[in-house]
Amino acid sequence: MTEHDLTLGPADVTAGCAEDGIAEGLPGAAAEDLPGAIAVGVLADAVTGGNECAMRKLLNSARGHVDEYATDRNEMVTRTLVLDLFALRAGDRVGHKLAGVLCGGM
Repeated sequence: MTEHDLTLGPADVTAGCAEDGIAEGLPGAAAEDLPGAIAVGVLADAVTGGNECAMRKLLNSARGHVDEYATDRNEMVTRTLVLDLFALRAGDRVGHKLAGVLCGGM
């Protein structure tokens, strides 16, 4: 391992934020530009019966930084954030619904 291996550049920071689902405000790292980004509205319809506020709270429980009180169903979150929520809730109803979304049943 060299000193270069331990150094983070701006691209590494941007990529890390994009993976956390907080790509907003970072140039070139909008969630909708990332492969596999999923709209909050799609997740809400599949997981919480359309309750967008409840879906946003679930996303935040998986280390997301999503505004819980926003009303933008077209806001995109990263697939990584959805996978994190799936990993937390894999054994319950939320996990089963997320599995359907992640496997292409959107």
